[in-house]
Amino acid sequence: MVGSEFYHLWGQLLSSVKTGEDATRITLGSSFFEYMTRNPERHRLYDDCMRAVHDPETAPMLAAYDFSGCETVMDVGGGNGSLLGALLCKHPEVQGILFDLPSVAESARQTMEKLGVSSRCVISPGSFLETVPADADIYLLRHVIHDWQDEDAVTILKNCRKAMKAGSRILIAETVIPAGNGFCFAKWLDLMMLLVNGRERTEPEFRNLFSQAGLKLQRILPTSHEISILEGVIP
Repeated sequence: MVGSEFYHLWGQLLSSVKTGEDATRITLGSSFFEYMTRNPERHRLYDDCMRAVHDPETAPMLAAYDFSGCETVMDVGGGNGSLLGALLCKHPEVQGILFDLPSVAESARQTMEKLGVSSRCVISPGSFLETVPADADIYLLRHVIHDWQDEDAVTILKNCRKAMKAGSRILIAETVIPAGNGFCFAKWLDLMMLLVNGRERTEPEFRNLFSQAGLKLQRILPTSHEISILEGVIP
C-alpha cells in the first residue's frame, strides 16, 4: 500500500500544501474511503495495514484508562474490531457495540468470533456522518477524528453528543501535537493526513472541536505509546 496508493499521493504534496485540497481525487478518482469501498482487495490490505500500525497502541490504551464500572462501550468507526475485542477480553463485564460501515462488518464479526467475545458484541452498521446509536456509557473513537477536516469532525462529534445519555463519556484516541518545534511523529503524519483530507491536531484545536460539538474536553490522559486519550463529557 505504501508503494502504491500512498506513493502516488505523496507526488501531490506540493499541490496539497499550496491549495489545502486533498490529493485523493486526483490520484484515486474519489475520496480515500470511497476508493476503498470500490476496491475490496485493497480495502483488505488497508485493514491489515491499520491492524499492524494500531495494535501496538491497544495495550497501552487499556492500561491508561479505567473501563471498569461501565456497562456498554461503543467503538465508533471500530473497523476490524481489534480494539473493542481486546477491551472485551480484558473486561468480561462489559458489553460492546461496534459501529462502522457495512463493508467492514464481516471483518469485525470474524474478529469477535476469533476472540470468543461475539456473544457480548453487537455489530451495528451505519455512517457516523449521519447518526450514531444511542445510550452507550462510553463512545470510543480511535484514529477516527484525524481522518476528517474540522467541519466533518464536528459533525461526527455532534452525532455522538446527540446519542449520549447523562453520564456518558466520549474518548478520542489520537496523538496530540505538542507545542514548540521538537520532534513529534504526528507532525509528519499531519502531512500524510493532508493528502487524504484529514489532519492531526494540537490540544487547543481539540478543545475547539469539542466545544463546537457541545462537549467539554475534561482531561487528556497520556499512554506509554505516543497516543493520548482525550475524555469528553456533556457540560
